[in-house]
Amino acid sequence: MATPDFVGTDAGTILISGPRQAFDANEEMFRALGGNVQHIGEEPGRANALDSALLALMWGALFGTLHAIAVSQAEEIDLGELARQWTATAPVVDGLVADLIKRTDASRFASDDETLSSISPHYGAFQHLLELMEARKIDRSVADGYDAIFQRAIAAGHLHDDFAALSQFLGSPDKRSLRSGVRGGSLLTG
Repeated sequence: MATPDFVGTDAGTILISGPRQAFDANEEMFRALGGNVQHIGEEPGRANALDSALLALMWGALFGTLHAIAVSQAEEIDLGELARQWTATAPVVDGLVADLIKRTDASRFASDDETLSSISPHYGAFQHLLELMEARKIDRSVADGYDAIFQRAIAAGHLHDDFAALSQFLGSPDKRSLRSGVRGGSLLTG
């Protein structure tokens, strides 16, 4: 879970799953590769599955950044200004991500006193982004996928629910991936 510059450093994260005894016997070697070595479970595919989940989070951020760059360039906003404003905004986004994970884990999808944001204002702002992207001829393929998720949730009556309600429209927490022969992004063999 690191770019090459993190390998061998204290911040280098290595996720390991499988027999705990094997991990314990080799932990010193693993720590030489990265200081943040974590045994996350006995199931051999668990590290791969968590890696895929974390990569999905990373790619969401990276593709979001590419869209932000495209919008900034189309609107003649200096990318240095984009970077400065992202630094100011990042703590808000980090808080929203943490809340989204917590609320989804607790299946707390209805808006309540602790809701940071419901789907409605996000969808309105998102429509503005889609219009801007269309007007400036910015590729919308990723954004259109997000729009489809918004639309499914709204059609199901979740417009005023917490943003976490969208998590119900990206898949199911069941074991469908195991039944279809896919686990953690890899085909199971044997």
